[in-house]
Amino acid sequence: MIYSPKGLYAKEVKIILTSTEKDDLKSKKTKNALNTSLLSLLGKYSFEKISVRNICEEALISRAAFYAHFTDKYDFLQYWLMNLVKKCPNQDQMDIHTSEVINKVVNEHKKTIRNLVLDARKETMDVLFDVILTTLNFDMTNEKIDAKSIVISNFYAGGILFYLLWQVEHRFPQDITPVNEYLCTIMKYFQTFLDGGL
Repeated sequence: MIYSPKGLYAKEVKIILTSTEKDDLKSKKTKNALNTSLLSLLGKYSFEKISVRNICEEALISRAAFYAHFTDKYDFLQYWLMNLVKKCPNQDQMDIHTSEVINKVVNEHKKTIRNLVLDARKETMDVLFDVILTTLNFDMTNEKIDAKSIVISNFYAGGILFYLLWQVEHRFPQDITPVNEYLCTIMKYFQTFLDGGL
C-alpha cells in the first residue's frame, strides 16, 4: 500500500508516460531492432545485396516504420555506423591524428566490415567517408573551417578508407594502428607543404 497525499491508501501506482515519451521509447525500440537486424544480415550478406525489405523483415518492423526514421538504407547505414563508433571507449577524444576508434570497430567486426565494403557502391563509400570524417570530429558544415583543414582532413579520411579497403581485400593481415602513424607523418609533411614550407 502506498500513502497518498490525501491520507488515503492506493492499491497500485500507475506510471503514465506522455505521448512524447511513448514515441521516444517506441522509436528507440524500432531503431534497436533495425540495428540488430543489420548486424545480423551483414554477418551473412554484402550490404549491397541487403534491401530495406530484408532489414525490416529481419527486425520484424514495417517498412513504414523504417521510413519514418530513415530516408533509405544509406541514411540508416550512417546512423548504424555512428552507433558502432559511439560504443567505443574514448571516441569523444578523437582528433585528426588518431584512428583508435576506427581500428577498434574494424577489429571487433571484421566479417561485418568485409560484407559492408564488398562490392560497395559509391553511396556506401560516401557514407563510410562521412563517418570517418565525423569520427575525426571534423564538421564540414562549419563555415569557419579553412580550405587547408578541409584538404588535410579529407586526405586523412581518404587514407583511412583506402587502408580499410586494402585490409578487407587482404583479409585483415595487420592492425591499422601502425598505418595511422604513417598517415600522421605524411599529414605533417602535407601540412608543411600547404603552409609553404616545402
